[in-house]
Amino acid sequence: LKQFRRKAECDSCRGLLGLLKRSFFLAKMVRMMNILAGAWLIVHSLGEEECEDNSILFLQERLGLHADLKTLEAEVVGTTTRAIDGSKESCRDGECEYGDLLCEELLRYGRDKYGSQIALYNAGGIRASLPAGKVTRADVLAVHPFGNNATFFKLKGAALKQMLQDALAEHGDGPGTAGNWLQVAGLRLQASYNSTGWTLRNILVKHPAGDWWALDNDSTYSIASNSYIMDGNGGRKVASDNLELIEANGIGIANLMTDYFKKHSPVSPPALDGRTYHERSSKVFGTAAADIDGSCRDHTCAYGVLLCEEMLRQGQKAGHATEIALYHAGALLASVPQGNVTFESLLQVHRFGYLISFFRLRGTYVRMLLEDMLADHGAPGTGNAASWLQVAGLRFQASWNGSWALGRVQVQIDTEWKDLDTTEMLTREYSVAGSSNVRFSRKVVNKNCVPLEDDGPGALITMSKFFESSSPVQPPPDDQRECLTDNCAWLLESRDLHRANINININIS
Repeated sequence: LKQFRRKAECDSCRGLLGLLKRSFFLAKMVRMMNILAGAWLIVHSLGEEECEDNSILFLQERLGLHADLKTLEAEVVGTTTRAIDGSKESCRDGECEYGDLLCEELLRYGRDKYGSQIALYNAGGIRASLPAGKVTRADVLAVHPFGNNATFFKLKGAALKQMLQDALAEHGDGPGTAGNWLQVAGLRLQASYNSTGWTLRNILVKHPAGDWWALDNDSTYSIASNSYIMDGNGGRKVASDNLELIEANGIGIANLMTDYFKKHSPVSPPALDGRTYHERSSKVFGTAAADIDGSCRDHTCAYGVLLCEEMLRQGQKAGHATEIALYHAGALLASVPQGNVTFESLLQVHRFGYLISFFRLRGTYVRMLLEDMLADHGAPGTGNAASWLQVAGLRFQASWNGSWALGRVQVQIDTEWKDLDTTEMLTREYSVAGSSNVRFSRKVVNKNCVPLEDDGPGALITMSKFFESSSPVQPPPDDQRECLTDNCAWLLESRDLHRANINININIS
């Protein structure tokens, strides 16, 4: 016991107790009751957040577990296409690859069994990355050495919000090191830090219909988590004191992930989507060479063009062959001033945390969407409807005569502009990137699209990365992609070209 006290580098390691109580090495532990008794005295009072990895290794040595670990190293449970990051540096500071993978699988399991809406997992319970190539049972146990079980409970929105605020407070300024940081699924947040501390700017929860809704303090949410959090450890008393229990000791987390790798290998690391996006308010991402107009409800605006062109690029990069980008103006709430582009200045534009969705939509429905948008707009120069769309990869012309009449609509295919295909038979499908509002709130889209990826990256993190890579950013010129007159340059050029083609055909005849 004295030797254990000297070598254990945690003050109190209840997580080790979980290892002793729950792991399948129990047979050997029974033969080592003297060490069990000493371990109990040391670890019964706290948590895995503070336990150092070499303390766990030392306990395994004292219990003679390495022979079993060697056997486990030979048991391959799956494969990865490349290493999956579960490091402390990543998982305790923000969103990490293994945290996303784990929480999405935990949420899937909880949704199937109990209708869970959100998954939460403390970063201190993720202890290693997974290697590229073969994944053994020993690799999975190295990530999950504490014997945590899945737990399921209900919690009010106000208590959930307090959990997130506590996690941010414990994170502090600079790289986070606290094991209490939360990995999540079914939930998204944006937060900023200044001299007074962290401010939660928005919290979104995924609705069963697929859209993301703002967290409601008075609503009750079904949570999938782990026994460590349910027991109130790591400062999570706000959960343990207010939860409505569904199941206390569900499937072991290590078993859950072992089953996952057996069923889904080869497994690729998930793309980080900014689900817990938090930065210092003053962080500079880049510069704007001039003011970038974000007043976007009446006409094409400079910021809307930049955003939609970037959405187009991201959709193509993701393999969706994206041809059209659409973003609703109601979610663009400010301009970006000339000079440094900070996290705060981008938060002023993107206050609602909307995501980018990818889907396929027939040309007929693209046209109907534009007609609905024009109907909401009102007379020229008076548009203030949130439904007005900023676009890329598409251009249109419309005329006003007491009401709007949509004229020519074209889509850029490679480098050539072609008329939107709206023929009645076998109408062409177009690959579209749209805000989550366009995807779920526009009936013509929601009822008729073919989803490709509903939960893409957030618009905020997309534009943060854009300014990081493209600065200094110039406001784009007005190319009349939304032409609200009869005399836009591209329309006249198209008419001239059409007349020329007619004349050529006549001469040939």
